[in-house]
Amino acid sequence: MNLEQLADLGEFIGGVAVLATLLYLAAQLRQANRMARLAGSDKFSESWIEVIRDSLAHTDLYLAGAGRYAELSPKERLQFRWVVGMVFYNLQNFHLKYRNGVMGADEWDQQYQILIWYLAGPGMRDWWEESSSVYSRPFAELVTSILDGMRDGTIEIPPGTAELYVEPAAT
Repeated sequence: MNLEQLADLGEFIGGVAVLATLLYLAAQLRQANRMARLAGSDKFSESWIEVIRDSLAHTDLYLAGAGRYAELSPKERLQFRWVVGMVFYNLQNFHLKYRNGVMGADEWDQQYQILIWYLAGPGMRDWWEESSSVYSRPFAELVTSILDGMRDGTIEIPPGTAELYVEPAAT
């Protein structure tokens, strides 16, 4: 083997080594992205646990407002806006993460179903008309389209949800 052939062989081996390094780095980057998404999913779960824990104390207020928001007293409306606003802030955050590719379609579908569940109460449209301006335009458009779909029947209200907002019959 002459010097020129050795140089060609060395160049070939160097090219293979660079390619192998690039493939290894791509695999490592993909794994790091996957781990970051899983960590993000853990954060999503933690934030929901916080919201649910904080909201449990306001169940009666939520049911009253989601059922008849317009009939709440000014103090109850303010409390309702804070409680529901906290939930919707988290849902908006999930929507942003989905739109930016941080949250996958399956995870977003779960959040979308939760969003529909929260919007099912007849008083939620009144609350939304008062509150929508504090949310991002894409999220506000999504919520408005869901409410419109519920009104025109193109989006189904989750089974058993509507009954939550009906006064129990007097016995």
